[in-house]
Amino acid sequence: MNRRSIVIAALFMITFSVSNADEVKNDSIPVGTGIGQIPEVDEVTRLGEDSLMAEYMPLDKGNVWTYSVQKGDKTKEHTQSVISESGGWSVFDNYFGKEAVSLRIAPGGELLVTNEGVVSPFYNNEVMMSFPKKAVETPGGKFEQAMVVTMPEDREFWFRDVYVKGVGLVFHEQKTPTGSSSYSLLKAKVGGKDYPPQ
Repeated sequence: MNRRSIVIAALFMITFSVSNADEVKNDSIPVGTGIGQIPEVDEVTRLGEDSLMAEYMPLDKGNVWTYSVQKGDKTKEHTQSVISESGGWSVFDNYFGKEAVSLRIAPGGELLVTNEGVVSPFYNNEVMMSFPKKAVETPGGKFEQAMVVTMPEDREFWFRDVYVKGVGLVFHEQKTPTGSSSYSLLKAKVGGKDYPPQ
């Protein structure tokens, strides 16, 4: 084989490879199968948005809650709000006295928290959930559709969180070896709605 034949053969191979690469490139990702379009992926992302926790813990930017905080014989007010959203995380300005706290509802519906770069479940698997039929009343209003998350009372550390559908956390109480405290909703602005109504 002479030199000219080798060059022609090499050019043919390069041309053939490039044209096949274009075909592979164009057909490698079929239409309608990108992230969020594959049925399995869409189902996972949908679960995160429609989960039970998402209904009771609205984490949209701009939501604000103000609580009356009772610790021992001292009472004060605490306000916290979602100041930004990033990568599925809702960033709080001051979450119950802690800065740089973010919350997220995972695709399976689990509430996650990140603080100082560490991501962990907000609740452990020992918590119990209930849905009392009785209305919950705080200075922020009288609410139906509550979800109560609590620990068994025989523990050294005990708490009870009361969430209201579409409003968020309206009451928290806890008991530890060093004392007890509670947070009761005074007012909130969630999803553009005021509680109590203005």
